[in-house]
Amino acid sequence: MSSMIDTLEVRQRIASDHALLRSLSRALVAMSQACQHDEKQRQVIRVILSQLCCEVERHFRFEEEVILPLMREMDAWGPARAEQLCAVHEQHRAVLVALAEDADSGDRNIDDLAEELVWFFERFEREMAAEEQCLLDAEVIGAEPIIDQIDG
Repeated sequence: MSSMIDTLEVRQRIASDHALLRSLSRALVAMSQACQHDEKQRQVIRVILSQLCCEVERHFRFEEEVILPLMREMDAWGPARAEQLCAVHEQHRAVLVALAEDADSGDRNIDDLAEELVWFFERFEREMAAEEQCLLDAEVIGAEPIIDQIDG
């Protein structure tokens, strides 16, 4: 398998993962907004959040195993970008653990929990869009550049 095919598969996997994460994030945000003032709906939030946390972790592991090596070799800034991606993943993991604990414990009221879930996942979705713009650019991770015109 050539590196072009490998990077095409990587792009497709990132796009597919992001579509799933975006869908789950939007479902959680919608449910969180709908559940405000209704403590009985906490279980529904927990279920969606749990599934989303599992999918985020699966995606982060993929990025760390596949994207980071490609990123490190990209250019002189590659190692710094890779380090930044790892730091962002760790920050997101910490927030997700805290949100899951808050959802499970019942110590935070549903309104505060819903507000924080909406804030985090709206930000998370914006970050995925920025990552797509950066990582899915054909020239970023080793694909052949697209040339519109060869001569005059």
